[in-house]
Amino acid sequence: MKTSIIVLALGLLTASYFIMTPSVDSVETEFQQFLGEYGRNYFSEHEYAMRLQVFRENYQTIQRVNSEERSYTLGVNKFADWTNQEYRNYLTYRESDKTGVEYATLKGQFDDEVDWRDSPTLNPIQDQGSCGSCYAFAALAGIEHETYYFKPSLQKYSEQQIVDCSRDYGNEGCNGGLMTNVYEYLRDFPICIEQEYPYIGKESDSCAESSCVTVDDVIRKYAQIPENSADALKEIATYSVPAIGIDAGSKEFQMYSSGVFDFEECTTNLNHAVAIVGYGHDADADKDFFIIRNSWTEGWGESGYMRIAIGNEDNGGTCGFLKDMSYIQYRC
Repeated sequence: MKTSIIVLALGLLTASYFIMTPSVDSVETEFQQFLGEYGRNYFSEHEYAMRLQVFRENYQTIQRVNSEERSYTLGVNKFADWTNQEYRNYLTYRESDKTGVEYATLKGQFDDEVDWRDSPTLNPIQDQGSCGSCYAFAALAGIEHETYYFKPSLQKYSEQQIVDCSRDYGNEGCNGGLMTNVYEYLRDFPICIEQEYPYIGKESDSCAESSCVTVDDVIRKYAQIPENSADALKEIATYSVPAIGIDAGSKEFQMYSSGVFDFEECTTNLNHAVAIVGYGHDADADKDFFIIRNSWTEGWGESGYMRIAIGNEDNGGTCGFLKDMSYIQYRC
């Protein structure tokens, strides 16, 4: 992952070049509003001009897509001054090796619709920042949901611990990992609460799990969900919050704002991890969908979430989200 590019795009540099002069260019006016809202700072006039051009191209894509009759819309978000290649460099997930894994036992029973978004079992949407730690956020969303039923209140566990401490289980810190590797790690080690091991959005020099006072044993068992089956995912999502892999590499996914995402040009090459927090049917679009919980702030998508159309189940669903699905069984 090209961290230097991502940090620059996130505007975390101390030097700055930020123009706030009246402009007759309507797109540049939008760009300057974007700079103020997202606190962007650039090194030089050259960098400003380059980022303006990137923003212009993304803005044109937004306008084009929104002028078409689609079931979803795009909008300006924190990725609006990133090239699609920079954005793709940020996506670090890879499909898990399912050799020898246990699969969920299914009964073929599920509700008509489920929506955990406003449930007390989920913490607020977070921001993974410039670290490729999506796998940690996706896994812990499901773990926090499950352990809620056995704790006096909702727990907030430490993604930073997963980033720093699970390398021996196959994860690569801010360069990506797998939810199943997280589960394996947490079968052997308790998880710290975030207050004692806070998220910093980068890899620490060492693992500090031994310094935590408040820890929980959270994994007894986990299972894979049979791929290419929306019904199987519905059954598990009726009571749990599964974690999935997805192809998030398109510019449409990058700039998604609202609606039922049914972009047909996605691949099934998985590069990002998210959690599933429900499913339903959109009457206006006449499409069945699942609800994705992301880790890119509430400014992305529908307050941090996406509704994604099921798509072609035989080919992994829309953007391959039915290919790699897993969940923990805390209550077994």
